[in-house]
Amino acid sequence: LPTNAGGRNRHGLTIKQCDAYDMADGSSFNLETFLDTCEVDKRFVSEDEYNRGLYPQIRPRVWKEYANREPRFYASVAFNGAFGHWQARKMEIDATNKYGTTEVAITEEKQFRLLDPTGIGVMKFVSPNDCNTNNGRIYDKVDIPLRYTDILLMYAEALNELTPSSSYEVTTWEGEPITVSRNTEEIRKAVLPVRMRAGVPDYNEETYNDQTLFRKKLIHERQVEFMGENQRYYDLRRWKLAPVEESEQIYGYNVLMTESKKERFYERIRVENLQANFSRKMYFWPMPQNELKKKPQK
Repeated sequence: LPTNAGGRNRHGLTIKQCDAYDMADGSSFNLETFLDTCEVDKRFVSEDEYNRGLYPQIRPRVWKEYANREPRFYASVAFNGAFGHWQARKMEIDATNKYGTTEVAITEEKQFRLLDPTGIGVMKFVSPNDCNTNNGRIYDKVDIPLRYTDILLMYAEALNELTPSSSYEVTTWEGEPITVSRNTEEIRKAVLPVRMRAGVPDYNEETYNDQTLFRKKLIHERQVEFMGENQRYYDLRRWKLAPVEESEQIYGYNVLMTESKKERFYERIRVENLQANFSRKMYFWPMPQNELKKKPQK
């Protein structure tokens, strides 16, 4: 939650994660396309554009980079100006001692003071009822150890990694023999419910038929779908992508800008105090101290 709703505003997204969310039509977001097709003086939504319904997902004076993105973007990203998507409600006593409701959001006037070091907040996991001020409280959340979406995507990934044109005989938990193979219809059967729930188009036939292309799409799907759910840490290590992904430069917005230079807020700058690194030996870290004591010579 933002500080004026009683939160500490500690968790934020990187530019990389923000850009990972696709467009509403399923195509990838591309910053260069946005900059090339939108003139400098027209990169904020005007009142007229908003009233004409050209950008229904965002409000006037909001940066158009956030327009026409997939539904998961608006459910997960507390972008600057996300008023109306993230409402932390608190109770206040008015002059007649009656309770009223006030909406606290990232507004144009308070945008730079409220955001974290990257300039992008996290909306995922925040309830509209959450509040930690004026006798409010943070609502209890359900800790989900395993989502069915994870089961479906793991199944699709497992099928995709089977050698094409080969089949394997396995036994079910009931002891019944079944034959498994890289069956594109089975893969689609697992992926389609996930994409439908997210409100994004299904993959095309080319993607399902190409093992390498589908692997790339699935890696991206898990990055977006499980953002903040403690999956990416293990996914990158399982895919052996950690040395590359976790050593990249971390970028955020230029949060030192003021309202008078608001367009410069969206300049992408390196956030040095968040920089991470990864070396191959870290695949084995952390190891429990008790395990290390079993083999002191190593």
